[in-house]
Amino acid sequence: MRQISVGAALWLACASVPPALCAQASSLDHPLDSAAGALVLHARALDRASALDSARSAYELAARRIPIIADWLRLRAAGVTADSAARLHDYADVTTPAARARIPWTEALARERTGDLAGAARAYLAVGAPIDALRDSVAAAAASRDTAGRAALREALVRRVTVDAGTPAARTAGELLDRFFAPLTIPEERAVARSAALTGPAARVASAFDRIVAGGGADSLTPPDRFAYGLALVRLHRDTEAAHLFASVVDAGEPATAAQRGSGARLRRGAVARTSDATRRPAASTLRPATAEPLRSAPPAADLTRDALYEEGRALVAAGDKAGGRRVLRSLVRRARRDSATANGLMLLADLATDDRNDAAARRAFLQAARVLPASPLASRARFRAALIAYIAGDPRGAAREWDALVARAPGADDASAARYWSGRAWARAGKHASAAARWRAVLATDPLSYYASLSARRLHLAPPLAAAAGDPSTAALPPAVDSALQRIAALERVGLAVEARDEAEWVVRAVGTAPRMLLAAGSALTGVGAAPRAVALGWHLVARTDSAWRDPQVLRLVYPLLYGDTIVAAARRHALDPALVAAIVRQESAFDPRATSAVGARGLMQLMPGVARGLVAARGVAPWDAGLLDEPALNIELGVTHFATFLAQQHGDIIRTLAAYNAGPSRVVTWSAKRGASDPEVFIERIPFAETRDYVRAIVHGRDVYAALYPSLR
Repeated sequence: MRQISVGAALWLACASVPPALCAQASSLDHPLDSAAGALVLHARALDRASALDSARSAYELAARRIPIIADWLRLRAAGVTADSAARLHDYADVTTPAARARIPWTEALARERTGDLAGAARAYLAVGAPIDALRDSVAAAAASRDTAGRAALREALVRRVTVDAGTPAARTAGELLDRFFAPLTIPEERAVARSAALTGPAARVASAFDRIVAGGGADSLTPPDRFAYGLALVRLHRDTEAAHLFASVVDAGEPATAAQRGSGARLRRGAVARTSDATRRPAASTLRPATAEPLRSAPPAADLTRDALYEEGRALVAAGDKAGGRRVLRSLVRRARRDSATANGLMLLADLATDDRNDAAARRAFLQAARVLPASPLASRARFRAALIAYIAGDPRGAAREWDALVARAPGADDASAARYWSGRAWARAGKHASAAARWRAVLATDPLSYYASLSARRLHLAPPLAAAAGDPSTAALPPAVDSALQRIAALERVGLAVEARDEAEWVVRAVGTAPRMLLAAGSALTGVGAAPRAVALGWHLVARTDSAWRDPQVLRLVYPLLYGDTIVAAARRHALDPALVAAIVRQESAFDPRATSAVGARGLMQLMPGVARGLVAARGVAPWDAGLLDEPALNIELGVTHFATFLAQQHGDIIRTLAAYNAGPSRVVTWSAKRGASDPEVFIERIPFAETRDYVRAIVHGRDVYAALYPSLR
């Protein structure tokens, strides 16, 4: 394997950014800032290349050069060693608690890496990792020449996929079938598709059903299979195809409707009709963004037809056929069933009406949705949005009464704080200022850490509820063993051994006990050594345990940590942005984990897609580019701020719309900006139909205020 020098790697990073940024990045603590760090980087590269003997030598040398993390480097060396006696010698030298706890896992990994798959399977079972054990057992059998054994193993995997459908074990079994026994038979594809429909990935569901249809025609799929197939296609933005599938489910449930639909709703035998990008890409604001796995499973047979109608309407809207989508959704509503499909259909019809600026129709649909499922969370959201339309239409008293009724009916609902805040705005608009102030004080009392608490404090002309004076770091003394672990975490982070750093951080949390003062001290120390996600979890734990914890600035600094502060300030000011805003974006995107990676491949502190980053550096006329550089904090922040500044320019400096565009895309912001009342930034946020984007914008707007209050350096 070709190796690059430390200097070459630094040049690679610096070639992609301005000289000033390169100088700043080079000054940071990261794996390339010392010869010892470079040695660990070299060992890891050999490890990935399966040059196991060379990797062992490099890890052993690094262990001698960096004694503070020698235990972890010895475990790394053991993990690439075939000689069991040599591994035992390595384990004997490991003394620190977190590293010793990792020895059984290292033994399993070493056996796996060095070809002892049967031994690895036994070792994984011993540490309670049956899925890893299954993987190695299958790999061992597949490597043998025992044809009968392979056939039996294949049957066992299919049985696991079928019997345990939707479990992690079934997902692993499906992956093993694909890896060792492809191509699968049609019955095997069906079993894998049905299991993957419950766990994902959507692409595997679609590919399995594609093959089944190609081999036996669409009529070979049961209605629940077609429903699951359609859901997977929606996730892949194959919306027109999905709509045809959902229509066929409805036809199967109600044959009388098939003739009314005509042949256009039926699937061609042998294949699902493909559509062009122009017709299947999401264009309407009512299309919900893709969410994380798992996928939603098919409903019970009694509900399948109604759910298929809803999904058909949603898919048509997503494909750009709003008129067709409305027709299908209205046919669903006319059935007058009290189920989630009907309520969701009404919510979607209401969103379509707001897109058309027909707020009267939208309000009727929201109120009808609330009547369909009156005790559900959906009903609270529908009532909130109906009241907002009344407020926008000039009926503040009516809106206030509706919001007050929502709080009285469901004081613990997700929308209760929003209803209290907006009731205050409505009563103030109606001239009832005492009533307004009472609602805002109720928000501060019941939900002090929320977006609505900050808004309420501003309306009351009070200091933000989280604007506590800067306090000194906790003075609680940590045990020497914990101090040593914290030093190891810092060193592990510097050389890029994130898994080992996480194990040490988890040990620290267990070691400090349950006393709030000790937890606070540990959290502050973890933030200081770069383990921010673990510190955030500790902060929320303290807030949940103690009513007054949210008033403690030290606790809040755990919940809202700040790492790479100087880098954030410098990058923000280069682009005329508020540093507190950038800090809030980083917290929301990655919780200050520089190696965070999303399900779709976004990387680093500001969760940039590698393609976007490549375009940003290409626009500067520099090369080469390596996506791995997105794990470098300074570079990721600089590119992320540059990317955000581009969105801000497109939105003419409007922060709220920029955040919405950054999360959901600029084209949707155009549609949302045309809704009635959208000139009011707070109304604009509430009328965002995507819960994910709405929550994202609120979290960052609120986070900006919190960061400005807690960290004077960001002001």
